[in-house]
Amino acid sequence: MSIKELQQRIHQQNIDAGWWENPHEKGTLLCLIHSEISEAMEGERKNLMDDHLPHRKMAEVELADAVIRILDYAHAFGYDIEGAIAEKLDYNRQRTDHKKENRSQPKASSSDECHPWHHNRRANPLARRIYLHRGGLDLFRPITVAK
Repeated sequence: MSIKELQQRIHQQNIDAGWWENPHEKGTLLCLIHSEISEAMEGERKNLMDDHLPHRKMAEVELADAVIRILDYAHAFGYDIEGAIAEKLDYNRQRTDHKKENRSQPKASSSDECHPWHHNRRANPLARRIYLHRGGLDLFRPITVAK
């Protein structure tokens, strides 16, 4: 099955299940994708097995949930994820910063890598929100980084 076929299958299954009767705004849907990644991280940190598919690691199942949500979102809004993946792989193959010899070079500062907004802080103020892990607890609390 191609990614495009899988995308169509997932979206139709979700329509049939009623997930799209009251569509949410795009930001909410993207946050649901993010929540699956966060759950995968928890599964990795704690080395957990999944509750619903106990023969599989929690991280594996949550990553599958994220892909399902991504493909559902993509189909709903007319995105060609299969084509975009192929083009992005070709593009990345040509990037100098994706070459093995360049990735092994020491960097002057790696502090910006911790901040997803480092490329365009002013254009995306919502990206200033980060999550802190506090004292080994399972909860993450949002904070806003000062300008």
